[in-house]
Amino acid sequence: MPTDKLLLLQKLRHLLGLFETRRIAVASKVLGVGEENLRQTITDLQSHFDAQLFQESGGEFLPTAAGAAVHRYLLAAIDEMERKISAHVSSSNPERAKQIRLIGAHAANPLTRSVLPDFVEQLSQSTSFDFQIKGFASQADLIRALRAREVHFAVMLPPKRGHVDKPSIGMAPFSPQRAVVCIYAMRFAMISFRQTGLTSLGDLVGQRVATGFGPNSLVDEYLDAFLRDHVGGRENISPVPCENIADAMQRLRAREIAATPFPLDGIKITSLARGLVRPLEGMLSRATVQKITHDHPGLRVRCTELFGNRNVTMIETPIIVYAAQDMADREVHAMIAAAKDFFRFYIKHRYGKMPPAGFFDPKPLGLMTHPASVAHFGHSQGGALH
Repeated sequence: MPTDKLLLLQKLRHLLGLFETRRIAVASKVLGVGEENLRQTITDLQSHFDAQLFQESGGEFLPTAAGAAVHRYLLAAIDEMERKISAHVSSSNPERAKQIRLIGAHAANPLTRSVLPDFVEQLSQSTSFDFQIKGFASQADLIRALRAREVHFAVMLPPKRGHVDKPSIGMAPFSPQRAVVCIYAMRFAMISFRQTGLTSLGDLVGQRVATGFGPNSLVDEYLDAFLRDHVGGRENISPVPCENIADAMQRLRAREIAATPFPLDGIKITSLARGLVRPLEGMLSRATVQKITHDHPGLRVRCTELFGNRNVTMIETPIIVYAAQDMADREVHAMIAAAKDFFRFYIKHRYGKMPPAGFFDPKPLGLMTHPASVAHFGHSQGGALH
């Protein structure tokens, strides 16, 4: 390979390190490169791409729109390169090829897009299987695929207590006796752009609000909880059906709707901190909280202050890995071990502290679990992130 190409690859590696750390001192230590060399790399690459890639603010190097595009392209290029190399190695060395294990996930879930690929990569490295993600348009489709053994594992919200599929999906109830491990807790709130002038749940009267979210959507029920106490229900808003939460966010950006229920994990923290997107304020009544927590295993409702917005109600729901009912115990044990290793440090990175010891055990959430999961955890007490 020509020297200039090798030099460009080296500089792109340094650029990726700065994208991931956002701080030049941290990137310098991680990469083993002097800070002045990194600054020169930024200058060289900005000249190469003829675009400003970063804005320095308070010691942080924040990517511009052009920088974010380069970052996405680099990650996609690395993934594609690894996939092609893996495919070539497997075809050249059949004896080394791994069996494939499919993990189903809701394609529009922010966790599926941002975190699950890294987790799946670790699973493939730490087990004797090659794990791959299979996306689904709705949780109902995901449940159906798990029952039909089209996937080996599924990452999803716990189905509503007493859940039975709609006739179009099949009349057999989804058995909850497959929960394997809790990996995360997703926090939903009603959000709006600050320019709308909306500040509270009560301001939604007569407004265009995202609804729908697909068959058997749990997010629709969270929406009903937000609306029940403050606007008297859906009849007092202008509902706008959306395919999923990603579609709702696109409509919110386009100002086609005024507000939507959305997982806070799917919003860039900088957008919240700068006030571009704001969570709407408003507490839920005790009766509403009791109803929604009774219907949904493991769900918690908290009222807190978030980036200067007081009394923001967040509905916190666990994200669970489920296994097909006949999944071998050894594979379930391997999944639990890998999940605990990965998400223990991911949660510490995001929240600044390790999750409690029993956080990963799905049984204390009220879920009937896979026998191998029961054997693995014993009788832990569970625990919330906060």
